[in-house]
Amino acid sequence: MNKIDLNPSAKDLRQFGGIGLVAYPLAGLMLTKWLWSLPEPVLWVLIGLGVWCGIAALANWNALIKPIYIGMQIIAYPIGLVVSTLLLGLIYYGLFTPVGLLFRVLGRDSMNRKFDPTADSYWIVRDERRTPASYFRLY
Repeated sequence: MNKIDLNPSAKDLRQFGGIGLVAYPLAGLMLTKWLWSLPEPVLWVLIGLGVWCGIAALANWNALIKPIYIGMQIIAYPIGLVVSTLLLGLIYYGLFTPVGLLFRVLGRDSMNRKFDPTADSYWIVRDERRTPASYFRLY
């Protein structure tokens, strides 16, 4: 499970600042002009935040980027939890469940789990003995 990084490395902060130089103004442009028509000061705040992050990353002023980085991680963490849970549920119920139902309708049983009333045992006898070296070559 992901954890919130409260003590990021200098490299992470520089990368965040470089990405923020492009991402914050782009997000502001999308929010104010194309999606929700928010007030124009929101655009200028996000442009300023992007410039702030970019200058701080170039000048290696990590202390100026760290609060923004941690704040964004705290905001993004619950969103990531919800989105990942929804995606996993969608994949499971949208992909694996229909495939399993299709296999059941077609009668496919690749694990031989069907009940056989005439069988004395479900033990599978293997003919060849394995050498101890084969345990290191599992595939």
